[in-house]
Amino acid sequence: MAWADHARDFFRLSPLQLICLTAYGEARGEGRGGMQAVINVIHNRRLHPISRFGAPGILQETGSPYHAIILARWQFSIFNLGDPNRALLLRLANPATFDSHARNNAQLRTAVELGEQLRLGQLVDLTGGSDHYFSIHIQRPDWTRRMVLRGRIGRHEFWSDPPHYFQSPQRLLAGQGDAVPPETPPEEVQFLGLGGLAAAAGAGVIR
Repeated sequence: MAWADHARDFFRLSPLQLICLTAYGEARGEGRGGMQAVINVIHNRRLHPISRFGAPGILQETGSPYHAIILARWQFSIFNLGDPNRALLLRLANPATFDSHARNNAQLRTAVELGEQLRLGQLVDLTGGSDHYFSIHIQRPDWTRRMVLRGRIGRHEFWSDPPHYFQSPQRLLAGQGDAVPPETPPEEVQFLGLGGLAAAAGAGVIR
């Protein structure tokens, strides 16, 4: 069976519902900040050409870049066949009952609140522009060798492509704009996880 057939179980959800469900599935144990960071990564991936992170076939079928990004194979482990979270998400993946589940589930309700902030363009990026993350309980993936560590929230590390320079969070919080030379080891950049390090997403982005 093709991967799209398994991903199709979640096609009925709206893009915003799928974003919130993904944050819930990936980081409900990490609190509000952890779920917000997952939504940040999803949106940051949306800023790239769909061919980098998304599945063109899913985009063609759903018309939703967010579905194509989230449901692309091997991108978000909660949708993998055999992942214990998948069965839970399938029970929630009914657009007609999604809101009632959120009203009765505090963690899902928080994810929905964060999704609404994204829709309104009010969600601050806690990840410093990251478009990758992984659990610290697994071996660090090979792809991190070519990327910059942006920080850690809960049990997830967040990474992005290396620019020529990246801003020091400490300097940014102080209102100064000095850049840290790229040869600075990523581990020495202490991610503070506070609002204001990156612009909020623009309103009207959810489709």
